[in-house]
Parts: sequence; C-alpha cells; structure tokens
Amino acid sequence: MLQHSIVHRNPNWETPQELFDEACRKYKVRPSLDVCATRRNKKCALFFSKDSLSKQWNRSFYMNPPYGKGIIDKWIKYAYEQHVKHNVTAMALIFAKTETKWWHKYIQDVAEVHFIKGRVHFQLNGKDVQNSAPYGSAWVIWRRDG
Repeated sequence: MLQHSIVHRNPNWETPQELFDEACRKYKVRPSLDVCATRRNKKCALFFSKDSLSKQWNRSFYMNPPYGKGIIDKWIKYAYEQHVKHNVTAMALIFAKTETKWWHKYIQDVAEVHFIKGRVHFQLNGKDVQNSAPYGSAWVIWRRDG
C-alpha cells in the first residue's frame, strides 16, 4: 500500500491507460479534455498541464486531481461548477472519501458514483507503482443535461 505520507509528498499520481479506457467504455463517457495532465500522461488529445483552475472546462472532461489536504476539495468544487456552467459530462477518478464535506456537497446525490473493487495501482512517471493506493477509489461522473 502507498504510504499515506507518500501521497502528500507527490500528489500527482497517474491514471493507468487501461483503467481509463475500461471506464470510458463501461460508463459510456468520451472526455475530450484532460484537465490534470502532462504531455506524457494525458488521457485525451486536449489537456491542461498548468493553471487548470483558472481556465474554462467547456467540453467533456476527465480529471484525476492532485491529492492532498486542502487541494482535492478545490478541484472537486471547480469540476462540479464547470460541469454545471457549461453543461458538459465530466468524469473523475478520486479517492472514495465519503466522509468529507466536498463529497456530500459536490458528489453525493448529484453525480453517478462507481466504486472500484480493490485499490488502484496508480503510475508515476509512466511506470507502475508497486504498491496500491492508500484508500479505495471511485469513478465519479457528472452527466450533462439533455
């Protein structure tokens, strides 16, 4: 298991491509913008690598946000706001922290939640990390209206 302190030292864990592709197929989501990416680990043709929280996410988007106390809540809030503002479908891979305020405000009762069995083995610098994540994860999908 990834040590809790390791998550906070490096909040930029990468989504394995196979996991992303499987979720897109299974949940019929086709994001065109990755809002938390680098050129090397992007999951969509379009991506933001810097200053994402100051940009408009006006197309279907994917997000595997940086983790850490005081960070994740800003990303979840902004993702929800952008989904509503632009009426776009959004998919996020996040820790299933159902006890948090942000979960109750921006996810529970307003999004689809698909819990992932077991713990995700994220990647770092394009390579598999030996240990799994310290928490369970979920796919969160905010669907566009109409």
